[in-house]
Amino acid sequence: MRHLFSFLLFLAFFVPVGAQTIRVEHPVGKELKSLSTGEINAIFDRANPWLKIKALQEMSDNMNLNGSILIALDDKVVVRRTYGYARLYKKGKDLAGMTLEQLTRARGKSENKLLHTTPYELASLSKQFTAAAILKLVSQGKLQLTDYLTKFYPENPYSGITIHHLLSHTSGLPEYFNFPDEYWSDTNFVSNSFAIAKLFSSRNKILFKPGANYKYTNTNYLLLADIVEKVLGIKFEKYMADSIFTPIGMKNTFYYTEKASKKGIVFPRGHLGSGEEVAFEPLDGTLGDKGLYSYPEALMKWKIAYFNEYSVIPKEWVVKAMSPQNKLHNGARPSELYGYGLHIEDDPCHGRLIYHGGLWHGFNHIMMYRPSDNLLFICLSNYRNRAHIGKSSVILTIVDGV
Repeated sequence: MRHLFSFLLFLAFFVPVGAQTIRVEHPVGKELKSLSTGEINAIFDRANPWLKIKALQEMSDNMNLNGSILIALDDKVVVRRTYGYARLYKKGKDLAGMTLEQLTRARGKSENKLLHTTPYELASLSKQFTAAAILKLVSQGKLQLTDYLTKFYPENPYSGITIHHLLSHTSGLPEYFNFPDEYWSDTNFVSNSFAIAKLFSSRNKILFKPGANYKYTNTNYLLLADIVEKVLGIKFEKYMADSIFTPIGMKNTFYYTEKASKKGIVFPRGHLGSGEEVAFEPLDGTLGDKGLYSYPEALMKWKIAYFNEYSVIPKEWVVKAMSPQNKLHNGARPSELYGYGLHIEDDPCHGRLIYHGGLWHGFNHIMMYRPSDNLLFICLSNYRNRAHIGKSSVILTIVDGV
């Protein structure tokens, strides 16, 4: 019992959290042994949030992550970590001929260290932004969810596909990533228009009748980005910057096609689990399904503006985006729920989760938001070593205390 009192006395005064120490006081004028159960519980209640933060920080430090992580509770950042390198300098096509000493020296250069503001290729995290652009046009009456693909592409060989089908991955369109390499052999840069022309001219068989099934397919969001351009008559990148990124203060956020104009930024290279760098390839140039660059704190600004303040699109459309939209013609819902640009999971222990992963050429990310308590978890990595796999569940367990 004496040891318990000693522990409680320590807890009642100092709770270490990372590099700082939080003071948590017990009722003044009382010895700890004379406290009631309610008063002791109150001490634990005050200390508990800080103990959870410390647990989250320790988890982050033990992830073996090469990248950046941010965890926020009710829009207060409690974990902000960045580890590792823009280039691992282990092996890869561009590193052939370098000695081990040269690779080690190159890796250790200060400009090769990842920073909190380093922008990563977001891969499929990009889709929520493309969906928001489409829904913004819908809310303004410039587009309708029931508009057919043929309205924008009269030459399109696929009938019955609507904007809704594209947004919810129920279109049945084939995956352009899976087209034979010879489709792209005559260019070193594939634009959206080039890829769409190949899609239509190839007349690859549709996977299923629109609305009859659900299959997550990047082709859908490639088309949606191009439709934004067709409706507005301006470049997709410019519209996104002018109407979304700049108004909500998302610095260092831009598309792949704008990289050349960004001076002084060291761009991370993607790496496979073996540590091998992934070389540039023509499909890096397509946008909407991927191709957006940003960093965690800019993504937090997006989360606040989009999900909490409704300053990007009206609330009714945000609610639609984060609600299951992939209901099929027969009334069934697939086991995997998808809204507009967002995955949805109803976890029996932790409630409704809104999330999206990102996986492209060695970049491997997760962004998860829980509406019930405004929890945000972002992990961006340029090393596909599965460091963040399963960490969402760990975070939720720590926060919920279960």
